Amino acid sequence: MNLGDPQQYDLAYRTHRQRVRAAAQRVVADAATAEDVTQEVFLRLWLRPDLFDERRGSLAAFLCVMARSRALDRIRSEGALDRARHRLAEHRLLEPATQEDPVAELVRHDECEELHHALLKLPAAQRDAIALAYGRGLNSVEVARLTRVGRATARSRLRLGIGKLRAELAA
Repeated sequence: MNLGDPQQYDLAYRTHRQRVRAAAQRVVADAATAEDVTQEVFLRLWLRPDLFDERRGSLAAFLCVMARSRALDRIRSEGALDRARHRLAEHRLLEPATQEDPVAELVRHDECEELHHALLKLPAAQRDAIALAYGRGLNSVEVARLTRVGRATARSRLRLGIGKLRAELAA
C-alpha cells in the first residue's frame, strides 16, 4: 500500500478513522481529545507514510498502537500541567508571609487567575509545551522529546502559545 498516494491515504483514512478514534477514546475517555488524537495520528501518517511497514503488521494495528501512544502522551502531559499547578500552589503556600499591601496581594492573585484562564484557552499542544517548559523547567529539545515532535514543532508551539498568552493577557 502506498500511503503517499492521496487516493490510497483517503481510503485508509475512511477505513480506519473510527477504529483509531475508538482506540484513543479508550485511553483518554474524552470524545474531543480522542478526535484530536485521531487527527494527529492521520496527520503524522500523511506527513510520514514511510513509518508504516507492511511487513511488520497491519495498517489497522499500526494506527491503533500510534493512537494509544499519542493518547497516553496526552494524559502524561496533562498530568505534567496538573503537577506544575500543584507545585506553584505549594510554592505560594510556602512563601514567607509578607506585610504586603492587601491591595497588591489582591492584584497578584487576580493576575494568577488571569494567567490560569488564559492558559486554558490555548490549544492543548501549546498548553502542554508551556507547562513542560515553564512548569518543569525543560528546554525545547526536552519538550520535543517528551511530546514526540520535532524540535522546530516544539519551539513553534512554545512561541505561538506565549504569543497567544501575551495577547490574551493584554486584552
